Amino acid sequence: MAKTVFILGAGASIGASPNAKTKFPRANEILKVVREVFCEEFGKSLPALYCYLNRYCPTKADVDRNHKLIPLWDSINLEELYGAIEFEKRLTSHHDCHDAYREFFSENYQREVTDILKKHYTDWTESSYSAPHNLKTFPYIHENFLRLVQGELLDVVSEVFGIFHGNEDTSNFKHLVHLFKEGDTVISFNYDLLLEHHLRHERPNDWFFNSGYRLGRATPKINFEFVGDTPIGDSKFRIIKLHGSCNWHWQIARKGNHRVSEQIGAGYDAPNDVAEALIATDNYRPIRHSDPKWKGYFERFIIPPTTYKAEYQFNAEFIHVVKHKISIGSSTMWIPQILYYKALKALRTADRLVFIGYSVAGIDASIRMLFRAAADMSGARQIIDVADPCTKVRDRIARIYPNADEFHHHESFSDYLASTEK
Repeated sequence: MAKTVFILGAGASIGASPNAKTKFPRANEILKVVREVFCEEFGKSLPALYCYLNRYCPTKADVDRNHKLIPLWDSINLEELYGAIEFEKRLTSHHDCHDAYREFFSENYQREVTDILKKHYTDWTESSYSAPHNLKTFPYIHENFLRLVQGELLDVVSEVFGIFHGNEDTSNFKHLVHLFKEGDTVISFNYDLLLEHHLRHERPNDWFFNSGYRLGRATPKINFEFVGDTPIGDSKFRIIKLHGSCNWHWQIARKGNHRVSEQIGAGYDAPNDVAEALIATDNYRPIRHSDPKWKGYFERFIIPPTTYKAEYQFNAEFIHVVKHKISIGSSTMWIPQILYYKALKALRTADRLVFIGYSVAGIDASIRMLFRAAADMSGARQIIDVADPCTKVRDRIARIYPNADEFHHHESFSDYLASTEK
C-alpha cells in the first residue's frame, strides 16, 4: 500500500483559511501577538516573562509596573528568546560557581527576580520551588525563576493558539484530513491542535488522542497517558510532533527538595525529581499543579527550534542502539529522540511527501539532515509536493530530494488541496 508523509510547518496554520491568512503567528511574530491579544485585549500581565525580557532587551522608557509586554519586544524571535533562556539555564545549573553568578546578575535584577517569586508566585514557590535545603538565594532562585519564565511563556503561547483556534477559519484542515489513508504519517512542527481537532470532528472513528501520537510507553521509564473528554480508540494514522505540543505535559513528582538540572534545562534527573508520565490532553488549557486530584506538578513539553534542539534529536548512542536499553541522564531526553527516529523511518518508507508551509529554516539544520538521511536511504524514488508561495522554499526542498520521481510546486495550501480534486 502506498504511504504518504505530510510535513506541516507554521505556514500550514497561517494558510489554513481558503480565503486569507489566519492570525496564527510565525516564530518572529509570537511576542507581538501575545502583547496584542493577551496583554492588551485581555488586560493580563506576565511578570516573570516581562522581567526576563527586560533583562534580555532593556526598555528605555519607564518600567511598566503592570508587567505587560511592550512593542519594543515585538520582533524578538521565539527561537532567539528560548535560546537565551536555555543559555542561562546552563549557567545556573553549575551550582558551585557562586562567585561567577554574583558578577553575572546585577543587584537590581536579583531584587526584581526575588520580588516576583515572593509577590506574584507565592503558590508556585510553595508547591514547585526546588533547591538544596530549599535555599532561596542566587543561583538557586534564578534556576527556579527560569522555569517560571519558560512555563509562563509556553502557557501564554498555548492560550493564544487556543483563542485563534476558536476564532479563525481553518477549514483547509477540514479538507486535508480527508486525504489521509490508513498507514499515513503526519510530521508536524506546530504546537497548535488544529490538525487533531479537525480529525476528531471529521474522522472521529479514525484518529484518537490516546493512540494517534503512537507514543504508547514513551520510554522505558515513562508512560504516555491521555486525560480528556474525547473517546479513546485505535488510530489509523499517526501524528509525529517533533517540537512537542500545546497539549503535552510532563507530570513531575518531587521526591526531595533538590532539583538536579539536565544540561538542556528541560528535564529531571533521578532520584530527587522524577518525571512520572507524559500526559496528553484534548485541549489547550494547562494542568494546574494546585489541583488536589493531581500528584506533583506539570510543565508543558514544547521544544522551540533553537540551536540547542539538535542536542535533543541527535544523540549518536541512541540512534545507533535504539533497540537496546541505554543510559540517558534524563527521561525527557528520550521523547525527542524517539520522535526523531519514528520520523526518520516514516520518511524512508514513504512513496509521497507533501510539504505544507514548512520552509526548511536555517535554524533547523538538524531537521534538514533528517530529510537528507531519509532521502539517501530511501529505496524508492519518491513523489514530492511542496505547498508554499516562496520559490526559495521550493528550491531548498528540491535540493534535498534531487532524485525525486516527480516534483510538484503549489502556490498555497489551498492550491495543493485543489490539485487533489482533479
